[in-house]
Order: sequence, then structure tokens, then C-alpha cells
Amino acid sequence: MRVDRDTQVILQAFKEAGGQGIEILSVQDARDVYVQNNTGDLEPDKIHSVKDRQITVRDGNQITVRIYEPRENAHEKSPGILFMHGGGWVIGDLETHDSICRRVAKETQYSVIAVDYRLAPEYPFPYPLHDCIDALLWLGQEGELLQIETTSIIVMGDSAGGNLATILAHQFNKSNDYHIAAEVLFYPVTTAIMDSPSYERFAEGYPLSKKTMEWFINHYVTKETDPANPQISPLYYEDLQSDVATFIMTVGLDPLCDEGVYYAQKLITKGHYVVYQHQPDTMHGILTSAKAIKLGEHYIHKACDFIKEYFK
Repeated sequence: MRVDRDTQVILQAFKEAGGQGIEILSVQDARDVYVQNNTGDLEPDKIHSVKDRQITVRDGNQITVRIYEPRENAHEKSPGILFMHGGGWVIGDLETHDSICRRVAKETQYSVIAVDYRLAPEYPFPYPLHDCIDALLWLGQEGELLQIETTSIIVMGDSAGGNLATILAHQFNKSNDYHIAAEVLFYPVTTAIMDSPSYERFAEGYPLSKKTMEWFINHYVTKETDPANPQISPLYYEDLQSDVATFIMTVGLDPLCDEGVYYAQKLITKGHYVVYQHQPDTMHGILTSAKAIKLGEHYIHKACDFIKEYFK
């Protein structure tokens, strides 16, 4: 199996450190380790402004959204990007994906709004999804103030963030205040059933393995919840919105590889406009390792090109 050189360095370091995924840790230790190991991300780009806002969600609590504004003088509305971070619905936050959001804002010159949704197991399904829906509703109402064209919203996310993004794109696509026009998905979770062949190919020996995904899903999906629910497993949702343009990227060394391929195939079969990218020789997590794995930066650039081309 051919492996990209940068990826090989990361995998070798992982094996030398014992080759154990975060599933052997407590939730808090896993969160701490994820932040501590987040040294391979991009250098943070300087943009016009970065501001945090507190918004109230449906249960009366507050979450943070971070607004990345690349425009110095936003006199005209432009599309806006709602970003959901990855981390298996259990780890990750605004800081772990800050450099990605900065890069996307700088390259597209569109505002990026990152959602600090609450995490499992303290807040299992449907809390993270509901927080993202409520952030979308907030964006629809605040678009005028933010100079965002709310009929041209892009949802974006990696891994579990891609899961949340595509559920918004097709199951909560529009209201009187907003319309999702495009989605950008990096190696998304599209099913919580874990029955695709790539789960067996990468059962162990990788930073994200079948065992790691079992750990994530068991924290997110309670025993009372059906993992085939389309609001958890969007692969099983049939009423896909055909007016949502899709950029989807999968990687070969990833237990999520096959379900991402199946999802892209389903969208294409139903007549959607899809730009599908597959990189066989690298692993899950290249966005948050984009400084160490150059392919990560390459695909961020490709996603930004997709957005700019679609909305030009």
C-alpha cells in the first residue's frame, strides 16, 4: 500500500508512541491530548476580525459562535460559511480548527461562522445537532447585520463536523430566513452503523480506527437511540435536496472511507452537482494536520476554489 511521505512520518510517530488511539483514555484526557497534539495545523492567517458571540439555543443555554470576517469594508452582502468542527462529537473546539477557518475566510473572502456546539457524552445526540441547527437559525436572522447573503449559505465540516453539516444541508435546508446552497465535506461520518469494508481494513493501528469510532459513537448515540436515524446517519436519508451543490473529499487510510464514497455515489445517482475528490495514500485528519501533511492544505485550497467558482 502506497503511503504519502508526510503521512508516513505521522504514522511512524504514532506507532513509536505505542500505536494506541484515544479510545484508551478518559473523555477529558482525550480532549486534552487532542488539543496538546494539535501542533500540525496551519499557521494562523491574519484576517480583518475574529469575534466570539454568545447565542441562546433552544434549551435556554448559550453556546459560542466565532465570526471570521475577512472583509475590511463589507458594503455588499456575500455568501457565508457555517463551519462545524470534527472530533467525533466528543473532542475538538473552536481552537482546534481556528487556523482552518482563518484560511477558508482568507481564500474565499467570505465570512466564516464556526459553531462551538456542545459535546457528548455530557450532551449526546441530539444536542450537538440541535446546537448547529440553532446556530443556522441565528445566522438566518443576523445575516443583514453581518452582511451575509442568507440565501447563499455554505455548510462545511470535517469528520463528525461533516456529518452535522450534511444533515443541515439536506434535512434543514431552508426556512423563511435562510437557504443552504452548498456543502463542503471532508471525510464525513455518513453512518453510525460501522459496517463498511473500510472499517475492517482499518480496525486498528491508525490514529482513527474502528475501535476509536466505536468509542466516539458509543458516547454520541445513547442505547435508546437508533443509530440508523437519518439525523445521525445521513446515508439513509432519501429526500436529498437536489439544489445543494456538494464538495466531498475522502481519504484511503480511513475507516470512514467507504461510507464517504457511498454517500458521494448516492448524491451523484440522484442527480446532484458533486465535486468528489479522493486521496488514497493519506489518512483521516489531514485538515487539522495540514502543516505536517501538505495534502491537507492542498485540499483546503481545492474546497475554497469550489466555493469561489460556484458563487462567482
